[in-house]
Amino acid sequence: MKKWRPDDPCPCRSGEIHKNCCYNNNVIAFPTHLIYNEIIETQEKILDFAYSTFNDELFQFNKDELHTLSDDDEINELIVFFTTVWSIFHVPFEDSNLTIFQEFIKNKSKTFKRSKTLENILKWTDFQPVLGQVKQTNNTHVELQCVFTDKSYYIPIDPGNVPEVKNLLLFFSIEILGKQDKFLSYLIFPEEQYEAIMNGVYDSVNSIQLEEDVNYTALDYIQHDFPDFLIKLFVDILETAETPEEFKWRNPNHETVSNELTDAMEGKYHEDLIGIANALWYIYCEKYSPIVRSSSIFAATLEYIISTLVHFPTKYTQKDVAEKYGIKTNALVNKYHEMYSVLEDEISAITDLIEKDLLQ
Repeated sequence: MKKWRPDDPCPCRSGEIHKNCCYNNNVIAFPTHLIYNEIIETQEKILDFAYSTFNDELFQFNKDELHTLSDDDEINELIVFFTTVWSIFHVPFEDSNLTIFQEFIKNKSKTFKRSKTLENILKWTDFQPVLGQVKQTNNTHVELQCVFTDKSYYIPIDPGNVPEVKNLLLFFSIEILGKQDKFLSYLIFPEEQYEAIMNGVYDSVNSIQLEEDVNYTALDYIQHDFPDFLIKLFVDILETAETPEEFKWRNPNHETVSNELTDAMEGKYHEDLIGIANALWYIYCEKYSPIVRSSSIFAATLEYIISTLVHFPTKYTQKDVAEKYGIKTNALVNKYHEMYSVLEDEISAITDLIEKDLLQ
C-alpha cells in the first residue's frame, strides 16, 4: 500500500497537501482514492440504471414537465439531462413509490466492492441543485456561494471547464468522503447574465407567492420545481436576454444606425428579422466599436446581410439595397466583407435556425 508523505497531495482529493488535511487524523489507512474512484464511477452507473430500467417513465416525465423548450437543440439536451438527473433523486416512479435512486440502491447495493462506497452514496438522499456565484478558484477547486442562502461550497473543478470569479454555477451538491462535491458536472453562466437570471427567478417566485403560497421562496423554486426553474432559466430568461428589445448603446451614432435600419426594414421584413438585424449590429459594436461616418452604409450592409438569409420572390441585389439607402454599391460591398468577417459565427447560427424553419 502506498505511503503518503506530508507534502504529497492528500489522497482524499481535497486539493490540499496531506499534512494540512488528513495526515494527523490517520484517515487514510484504507486506500480512500479507491473509494473515491468507485463513487465517481457509481454516478454514471446510476444514470445507466435509470435509462435502462426507467427509460419510458423518464421520457413521459420530461414530456409532461418540459412543456416549453428552446429553439436550440443543445440547450434542450441540457434541460432534459438536468431534469432527468433531478427526477432520479426526487420523483417516485411505479407502484413502489420509490425514486429511481432508491430503486438503484435496492437492486444494486450488493454489487459495490467496498461498504464505505455504499455508506457514502446513501447520504445522497438530500441531493439538491445549487445555483452559486464563484468567489475564488485554484488549480483543483472552486469556492462559491449559493445566491439564495449564502451557504459556501468548495467543489472540484472540471478539467477543461474552469469557471471565472463571479460566474454562476448550477450543479447538484453531494458529499464524497465527508467533503463537498458535485454530481457529475456543472453548468457555467457568465457574470453578465447574473442580473437577468436573478430578476427572472424572483419574478417567478413573486408570482407564486401572490397566487399560491405567500411563504414560497427562491430556494423552494430551485429545489422543488426544478424543471420549471430550468425552463425559466434557459428559455424565458437567457434567450430573451440574448435578443433584448432595447439595446444600451455606448455611442449615440451607433443608435442612429439602429434607428435608420429599423425604419428602413419595417414593412418589408418580419419584426423578428428586424430584431436580429439590430442584435447583429449591437454585437458588432460591442466587438469592434466602429466609427460611424455614414449611418446609411452600416444600415444598408446589415439589411443586405439579412436579405441574404431569407428568400424573396425577386432577387434583392447589393445594387438594390445601395440605391435604397442612397450609397454607392462598392461602399456596401466593402463594408459587407468587413462586417461579415466579424459576425461570421452569429450569421452562421442564424442561418442554421432559418434552415430549421425556426425563423420566418
